[in-house]
Amino acid sequence: MRSVLIIDDDYPTLDGLIQGMTASKKAGTTEKKWSGAKPQDVLAVIKGFREQEPPLIVDIHDGSNVGVAPELRVADHLHQSDLLVLDFELVKAKRDDGTSAINILRKLAQNPHFNLVMMHSSLEPERVFEDVVLGLIHEEIEFGDADQLTAALEEVEVLDPDLPAQLRTALFQDNAAFLEARIKPHIISDIDAWKAQPFAGFSSLCEQAGIGVEIRPHVLAKLLDQKQEALKERFWTEKSAGALTYSHSNAPLKWVKLNTLFIGFTKKTQKFRPNCGPKKYAR
Repeated sequence: MRSVLIIDDDYPTLDGLIQGMTASKKAGTTEKKWSGAKPQDVLAVIKGFREQEPPLIVDIHDGSNVGVAPELRVADHLHQSDLLVLDFELVKAKRDDGTSAINILRKLAQNPHFNLVMMHSSLEPERVFEDVVLGLIHEEIEFGDADQLTAALEEVEVLDPDLPAQLRTALFQDNAAFLEARIKPHIISDIDAWKAQPFAGFSSLCEQAGIGVEIRPHVLAKLLDQKQEALKERFWTEKSAGALTYSHSNAPLKWVKLNTLFIGFTKKTQKFRPNCGPKKYAR
């Protein structure tokens, strides 16, 4: 690995710094006005790459206009860098919104060149991971026979009309259970495996409510099917990128892979070092 490109609107570009210095000189001062990340933090990230062996060449794009159709052409040259560090929130006016970053990932996934990407965000990696996976899923799956699943949920409603809603709440604190069931469909019928997260709350409630063991997998499948219906508008309709694989919910490191794309996840408070940076994610 020899080069890295950082796309982050909190980071200054060389062009931006020179333009700022030029404007400052015209105004009679050398002060550089820049409201992004703290300079020392940016410098620490850059030094982290340059201090690796061998040192990496670092370039920066500030993310301006990324997400606007003409600007997406920036992704055409990203394969020239060995590593792309991509900020999840490229449009600060849209807090916690990774739409622009996911659009770049989709563009890269259709690139014939292999791309290694590190999603770098102030949000927790688990949250970013879930949003990225949902943005790259490109097909729905069947969790079971529709009539059988509906009948199982109706049996639960007979026990308590409020129970289905309670089960949904227990199961879907986030999207981890849905993503886990997609990557490991067999877990739907493995009741013993439900004792671990992200299914533990659902399993415990089934026990407390006296739901029959024989219908529990069908109830779970029905709730997952309903969740998929609610999430499918976030899926990617393009199927040319190949099979999507990703880490399990309890994995210590989160990653996502398509044919020509491997994505790792880190938080901006973490420093890029050889033992916790791209090399570790690329194992």
